[in-house]
Amino acid sequence: MTADTARRSLAFLRLSFLAVWLAPRLTAKIFGLSPDERPGMTMLSRLIATREATLGAILLRSEGADADRQIDVVAAASTADLVGIGLLWRSGDIGARTAGLGLTTIIAQLTLAVTYRASRDNQDGVLTPCFP
Repeated sequence: MTADTARRSLAFLRLSFLAVWLAPRLTAKIFGLSPDERPGMTMLSRLIATREATLGAILLRSEGADADRQIDVVAAASTADLVGIGLLWRSGDIGARTAGLGLTTIIAQLTLAVTYRASRDNQDGVLTPCFP
C-alpha cells in the first residue's frame, strides 16, 4: 500500500463519521447505546462526528510534510480515543459491544496511520511485507 493510499483511506474513514452527524440516534443504537436514556448523547455524537470529519477533510487535502503532521494529529486523537474507550469500558459506562465497535474503528485508523508512516519512510514509497 502506498503512503498516499493509506492517507486517503484514513481520510475517508474519518469522513464516514458524517453518517453519525446525520443520524446520531440510529448510530447510537447500532453501537448498543440508548439515546432515549441519555438525550444529550445526540449532541455529543454530532460533536464527535464533526471532529472526525474535520480531521478527515484536512487530511484529504494535505500532502508531503503537511500530511505527515496531520497523520500525527490523527494518530494522537485516535490514541486518546483508545484510552477513553478503555476507561469507559473498565468503569462499566459502556458495554462490550460499544467498546468493541469503537476499538475496531480506532485500531483501523491507527493501522492506516502506521502504514502511512512506514510507506513514507520506505524509499520507494510503497509498504512491502516484512515476511518472505
